Amino acid sequence: MVKIKKTLSTFVLFILLFIFTITKVDALTGSISISSNKSQIVVGNTVTFTVTVKAPKNEKLGSYQYSLSYDKDYLTLTSGDVSGAPAFTGSETSKTYTFKFKAKKAGSPT
Repeated sequence: MVKIKKTLSTFVLFILLFIFTITKVDALTGSISISSNKSQIVVGNTVTFTVTVKAPKNEKLGSYQYSLSYDKDYLTLTSGDVSGAPAFTGSETSKTYTFKFKAKKAGSPT
């Protein structure tokens, strides 16, 4: 009987310690949207892609880093910062990046 009480006490103590050590984490979710000024691209024409990064509602942007990759056989980047290291003032709630490409040949680039 003593052994059962001791085991039960140890089990209850373990459960209580587990319950009081759980940490609540609130994750915030922002958004990224990509749009284009053209629905079809013609060889020789320029297409503009706009990428907007938005912080969660009532929040400021934190730090982030991006990378841009594209099929160089089909597209030539004519303007846009591909460095991927944005600078912040700490007050932005959104940031927009514009990338312009010239189509080199027909096909399905990625």
